[in-house]
Amino acid sequence: MKNSNYGVILPSHISYEPISEEAFKASCYLLLMDIERLVAWAFGESHGTSVHFTPDREEEWIGSEEQQVKLFASEFWKTMNPVYAYAERGEQGNMMHDDTLGYLVQVLPAVFGIREYNGEVDWVCETLIYKALARLKLDTGRDLDEDEVEVELVTYCSGWLPLAHHKHLTLQEMAILAGAKNIRSIRNATYDKKNPLRVIKENRNVLVTVEEAKRWLAQKSKFIPSPC
Repeated sequence: MKNSNYGVILPSHISYEPISEEAFKASCYLLLMDIERLVAWAFGESHGTSVHFTPDREEEWIGSEEQQVKLFASEFWKTMNPVYAYAERGEQGNMMHDDTLGYLVQVLPAVFGIREYNGEVDWVCETLIYKALARLKLDTGRDLDEDEVEVELVTYCSGWLPLAHHKHLTLQEMAILAGAKNIRSIRNATYDKKNPLRVIKENRNVLVTVEEAKRWLAQKSKFIPSPC
């Protein structure tokens, strides 16, 4: 994972295609197990954990009833699931309740080392957070840098999530919303002679306005607009 001080930057080689519910569950479960191991190491069995810390985790997600019960009962799932529902389907729930995004963008980098050691960094949760924030701008047209907007959202854009812009959409955000295989296809779209993705420039940043993003994304089969 690349870091910008403390923020998360998605690597350029990953796919931005839509994330299935099963892939989402598997990613959340493996991440939850690593969090539990860190808690077990820090507090021991007195903290109520049922596992001992070890960097080599043997259990994998198979979707068993026992695994699902454990996953669905966790606070991490209760926090992350509304983000998935909004990011992928546009279903508005309590995504912003109790500083949800702030909690997640701090937890994910905190357990990155052990996830990388286990070879399980799939970027699913990180991508969903970027997608949810991008959809929020698309749906509301809000400038997250304005005074009436929650101050936490401004922090995400400027620090924790540097690939996001406070008002417009970055090319990375466009790739995520469009479900593109890679960022290259979005860059190529800006040079399309028949139907180019129109961009603006702000300093050295190449951006897409919300209005242009709506127009262009409406033609993409993998983009699911939020219900009215």
